[in-house]
Amino acid sequence: MSAIIQKIYKHRRLTFSLLVVLGVFFYAFWSSLATKDYVIVPQMFSDARVKSDSVAKDFVLLSESTKMNLQKIKELEEKGQADQALSTIRTQISEGDKLKSKGAELLGSLSQMTYSLGGIRPDGARALAYEAITQRIEMINSLVAYSSELDQILRLLTSRVLYGDNISNALQEKIDSANKNARSINELNTKFNEAIKKLENY
Repeated sequence: MSAIIQKIYKHRRLTFSLLVVLGVFFYAFWSSLATKDYVIVPQMFSDARVKSDSVAKDFVLLSESTKMNLQKIKELEEKGQADQALSTIRTQISEGDKLKSKGAELLGSLSQMTYSLGGIRPDGARALAYEAITQRIEMINSLVAYSSELDQILRLLTSRVLYGDNISNALQEKIDSANKNARSINELNTKFNEAIKKLENY
């Protein structure tokens, strides 16, 4: 009889030990959940970010098209094909208008992202979102500068095609500056995507 009682006692002691271990485990588990910082990102921010990505990709395609058109204008001019050169300039002016439109769309998305910034939690996630927005602001500044330089380049090319003006130095200076801003836009877009990726993995 005593042997049976001892077995029961040992069994109860083992059960109690297991319950203690399980209790400690669940306490640690729920405590970690209670102290964990869940990332909260407003839907407005996410939607605006997706829209800005689309606009940025469109800009990259347009800038590549612009680069090819400028080269085509230069080649046509060198061949003395003034009418074709002017036609390509008009095409590029239309492309330039599209670039400006994309800039306005990007600014609209950025405004929505900035408006919803305060709803992002925790602070570390909000800091990453702020970093991304900062990169977009700099990108828009470079885009504005790029569009302005493109307008000046087209005016210079038109002047040379129509009147034979010697604008080689001024033209090359504007082209170099525009290319610099185009590279800056691509770099800032990359930095934006890196910040967003960090936010998503926070």
